[in-house]
Amino acid sequence: MKKEELIQSCRYYKGEEECPRHSKNSLFWDYEKKWVEDNLSNNESVESWKKTVKKVQLGDFAQSHNVPDTLVGLLYNRFMHWGSGYETTEDFYHWMEENYL
Repeated sequence: MKKEELIQSCRYYKGEEECPRHSKNSLFWDYEKKWVEDNLSNNESVESWKKTVKKVQLGDFAQSHNVPDTLVGLLYNRFMHWGSGYETTEDFYHWMEENYL
């Protein structure tokens, strides 16, 4: 995919060099920027996100919210990384619905 096509799937990152605002959404801007850059460079992270989506069965969630599955995989990975260790997939869905969608 081309950069412009990837950016169309983003909610916050629009191709800027730096985050245009400092808010709670700047974290999502950073993640989306990483997602675009990693997809363009065929970074191995993209394969890892695909595996996460399959393993945790996030595909239906991604599709129902029109978010690329690999982006959902990245956000799931970050959510679980920064969480307390007791989060569930349902917690992730709730977090996404309240903070990203």
